[in-house]
Order: sequence, then C-alpha cells, then structure tokens
Amino acid sequence: MHFPGSLVDILFWLGLLALALLLLRVAGSVLIFFGFWLWYVVRGRLKEFNHKILNDPDFLSFDKDTGKFHW
Repeated sequence: MHFPGSLVDILFWLGLLALALLLLRVAGSVLIFFGFWLWYVVRGRLKEFNHKILNDPDFLSFDKDTGKFHW
C-alpha cells in the first residue's frame, strides 16, 4: 500500500509551514521585545536631554579654560 504522491507533498508542506510559523513566533517575539527596549532607551535619553537643556543653563556651554563642552 503506497501513499499518493500529492498527499506526501501536502503533508511535507504543512510540516514546513508549521515549522516556519513556530520560528516566526519565536523570532517575532524577540524582535518585538528588542523594539520595545530600543523605544524606551531612546525615549528616556531624549527625555533626559530635554530636561537638561531646559533646566541647566550650563548644559552644552563651552568652557574656555579646559577647551571642552559641558555635557
């Protein structure tokens, strides 16, 4: 008794699809986590920069004695 060739092909493609969806789920969750992490890091840095630029009058001023910017 032999399986028809098309049935074996269908089972093969369904198996590959299931494997691809599993890998996509794992990789997608990692990418989403990395995206949220990057968003919060950038947003936090911009918030800190904005706070310093508004509240610290010496921020980004040039110190002539040392020849450096106050960062």
